[in-house]
Amino acid sequence: MSSITKVSYHILGPLVFGIGLILVVKMPASGELVGASFFGLPPDGNQIILRMGSGLMQITGILLFLKWFGEHGREKHVRLYKKYEPMILLFLVILTPILLNATISSTAKAYVYAGKSGTEAVEYLPTDHPCTVNPKQKAIHCVITLKNYNHSSQKVTMQLNWKTLDRKSLMPVFLIQRQEKKTAIKIPLSDSELRKLASAPEETQPEILIQ
Repeated sequence: MSSITKVSYHILGPLVFGIGLILVVKMPASGELVGASFFGLPPDGNQIILRMGSGLMQITGILLFLKWFGEHGREKHVRLYKKYEPMILLFLVILTPILLNATISSTAKAYVYAGKSGTEAVEYLPTDHPCTVNPKQKAIHCVITLKNYNHSSQKVTMQLNWKTLDRKSLMPVFLIQRQEKKTAIKIPLSDSELRKLASAPEETQPEILIQ
């Protein structure tokens, strides 16, 4: 009975690790964690507890597998693991969830955008502060990132709208197949426009549309 229990660790360990990993997988449609949805957690609450619990389950799964691996694994494999143990553990616990979520997100988007062209094949990748004001140059500088999911080149037009300035700027962008591209834009500002943005810094960021 004891030998059966020991051998089963090579199954139980990966199973516990996999469950812990699934808890922090982001669902493509909503971006919500699977664990948060399963346990009915609010979107912005208890995420840290969930991630800690997931990490604990992953570590537990690894330890269970290592218990079996240390007794039944080939000696050369055990030596190789011990040599790179910190890097392997770091990869499994920290990097694996990140890489898995990135792969799922990329695959889901490729499916959503498959067969589409023009603006329907291009996505704007938002950042916190794509635009900054440079008073000395009397200009606003923006760096906008677009992603083309199509397997052919696409040409689109970016439209940047500033409500405070009652102004819009158009910028044509050409993207080759499957390209993610950062486009830098410099827009001159008048003294009155600079004063408006200085009095309302939150209005520096424009509404960005793809046409």
